[in-house]
Amino acid sequence: MVNAPTLHSVPVEGGSLNVGVWPGGDDVVLAIHGGTSSHLVWSTIVEELAGAATVIAPDIRGAADSQNVGPPYGLRAHADDMRRVLDHFAVDRAVMTGWSLGGFVATNAAVAFATRVIAVVLVDGGLPLPLPSDFDPLVVVDQLIEPAMQHARDGDLPSPVNFAAMRADVIDTLTGETREAARRIDAPLSFVWAERGLQDEPTGYYPLAAVRDFAQRQPMRIAKGHGLDHFALMLSQAGARLVADELRWALSTG
Repeated sequence: MVNAPTLHSVPVEGGSLNVGVWPGGDDVVLAIHGGTSSHLVWSTIVEELAGAATVIAPDIRGAADSQNVGPPYGLRAHADDMRRVLDHFAVDRAVMTGWSLGGFVATNAAVAFATRVIAVVLVDGGLPLPLPSDFDPLVVVDQLIEPAMQHARDGDLPSPVNFAAMRADVIDTLTGETREAARRIDAPLSFVWAERGLQDEPTGYYPLAAVRDFAQRQPMRIAKGHGLDHFALMLSQAGARLVADELRWALSTG
């Protein structure tokens, strides 16, 4: 069982982020969680890394113990937060990794301060997907956020969420340059793919064909999580081992 991280407060625009740090080797992994989780979602993966790197994992603005930070909201604000986190810990360069929404934070951060990024590992998030011609982002945002709001009303979300921040984040994953940031990454890139969906549906969040199409246009490794769903990549031993292996590869590129 991995030890609990040490907790730090990092000043950013609009407040301070809660940041967990698991000490390890000299190399650093900056690990960014998904929207309704917290830095602790990385615990199983940290255990699999077995001290290969120091893992710095913030609670992003609007979530968990950083829920009261902001505005500003959106992916550009998150990217600036990640820069400030690296500055706070005097980290010159790091591997960036993000799960789900955190993947989009990672891609935008990797573009915003490219020279400080060793490599990027996206965990079932961060890649743009083709959208239908009649796509209405505001309708989709409501469809995506309403289930989370219902979970909040029922008291069964894993961590607190600021829904104004979540709305801004989701819109940024669906529209504009922030959605396409992964296409502008210069660093070595890996994508960890889940075969199954958010609630263990047989079709994953990312169709494998779409991931392969992206990789044909931009060099990218694909680590296939056959039989694993979106959450199992982070929470199961098999998923954590797959992600940790990609993080070791990313560390080796530096």
